[in-house]
Amino acid sequence: MTVDWNKKLVSSKLSILHPKITSATKIRPDFEFSKPTPLQKFLQGKGFLLFDSQKHGKIWSKMPLAVRQQGLKQFILYSVMPQQKVKAIIYVDGQQAIMQNETKVKQLRILLNAINKALGGQSVVKSA
Repeated sequence: MTVDWNKKLVSSKLSILHPKITSATKIRPDFEFSKPTPLQKFLQGKGFLLFDSQKHGKIWSKMPLAVRQQGLKQFILYSVMPQQKVKAIIYVDGQQAIMQNETKVKQLRILLNAINKALGGQSVVKSA
């Protein structure tokens, strides 16, 4: 999802659905940040969080409408901040088995951090 600072809008630009999941629809969790939202902290700096409907029950009703309509129980947000400002937010939803595997969640975080560093022009691999 890209961040439009002028329109104060985070909007989906690319949505990929696993080919084996035929019953689901692509979710576009767009949101405005001109109004208070619990997702605003993802616009203030680099962040990674696995949201869970039970753990985050108090704020779940304020999540993007697309997430609530789909009946998701979990999703991940990651802020892409290659330099001084958040440029995009990556969304991974709870329809994937990745959420049930702590090792896969950690691997996803490592991958997203490497992407963020590469976009910022930082070396991802330390040279000897």
